[in-house]
Amino acid sequence: MSRALRIGMVLAVFLVLGTGLGVVLLEKKLGVGYVIQFMAPNLPSLPTDPHELGIRPGTEMYAASGERIYTFNQSRQWVRLQDISPHVVQALIATEDAHFYHHRGIDLLAIGGAVRDNLRKGSITRGGSTLTQQLVKRLFFSPQKTFERKLSEALLAVQLEAFFAASYPDTNAAGHPAYKDRLLELYLNEVFYGTNAYGIHDAAITFFDTTPDSLSLPRAAMLIGQINAPTAYNPLRHPERATERLQHVFDRLVASGFLPPETRRDYAAIRAEDLINPGYPPRNPVPYWVEAINAEIVQQWGPAALHYGSLKVYTTLDIAMQDAAEEAVAKGLVQLDERLGFKPYAEASMAERPAYVQGALVCLSPTGKVLAMVGGRDIFVSYYNRALTARRQPGSGFKPIAYLAALEAGERSPVTVFDDEPRTDCDNGNRW
Repeated sequence: MSRALRIGMVLAVFLVLGTGLGVVLLEKKLGVGYVIQFMAPNLPSLPTDPHELGIRPGTEMYAASGERIYTFNQSRQWVRLQDISPHVVQALIATEDAHFYHHRGIDLLAIGGAVRDNLRKGSITRGGSTLTQQLVKRLFFSPQKTFERKLSEALLAVQLEAFFAASYPDTNAAGHPAYKDRLLELYLNEVFYGTNAYGIHDAAITFFDTTPDSLSLPRAAMLIGQINAPTAYNPLRHPERATERLQHVFDRLVASGFLPPETRRDYAAIRAEDLINPGYPPRNPVPYWVEAINAEIVQQWGPAALHYGSLKVYTTLDIAMQDAAEEAVAKGLVQLDERLGFKPYAEASMAERPAYVQGALVCLSPTGKVLAMVGGRDIFVSYYNRALTARRQPGSGFKPIAYLAALEAGERSPVTVFDDEPRTDCDNGNRW
């Protein structure tokens, strides 16, 4: 039996038995927290007040000069559930968690199907996560796909639901537990929708230049469809894929009873790229530098530190050097575009821009401080930071480094002659 299979079987047993026990204790109003702490004592701690999970003052980032260059969550606004279009809630539940109002944090049937499929493949290819699990992953965990992490997310989701159930014991107008509405509100205000839009308020403005309460069914479906993979389902970067996802959300709305089957055909011809505001995408002021620092914070201390830590982050960025670096990369790429026969980048559509030549630049001080960094020509078109993650052969660009090492060692001089010809070396009887 493979290691993945063994871990998967243990996970399945823990999820079913542990969560089943937790739900029983919850129904009897006993201490679910004690059971969860016994099973996973290293889980992140929940606050004493559910309101502490709302939007807080954002993390601030400063350049070497002390000038503030970025504030995380600067433009975010909290939107109450009653001020969000019901189409958004319906699309979310239909697409991401059809049993949301009927489980206590995890969906055992969905998990069983996911575990079965993952064991067959020997790796995690299907989630089965509830909205509550997605929420705790967003709030408390760094991105990681392991069976052990899934167990932690599931247990903390049960604990979070118990925490909210105790805080909001009433029922809503539809007869559902009121705490479920609070979880939905928290989720919609926290999730990332793409294009640097965090929360439903930012998403409605960024993509449609409207308010959350005015979102139509197609627009709500497009936003919810992007949650699963914001970059992959971006309507301008990947219009066909985004439209397929949009139509999938319509199908889920029908299957969940939110959209009458006889009206489904009215939405069959809608394309995702036709729904967005003509002014999209907005000018993105967040450079690759900031995204790299944010990623480092999440990796070291988890997303909660970035979202709720109200940190002050001091960096080595030289603003003048950064401006010069971005200008140099932009000018160099324009020259390459002309040489390769591309039309001006500004005139290209969003679908055409990924085909353009990219570039990167890093500027270091003699002591190793990063003074400037450019990861590409347009962070909206490509979040891929070539300055940090593009592992390519340096080619002749490495020659000065090798030559300098030889000169410093005193083994070569500037007039040393090398024969540029094939040669064969012998080592332990082997010929190279």
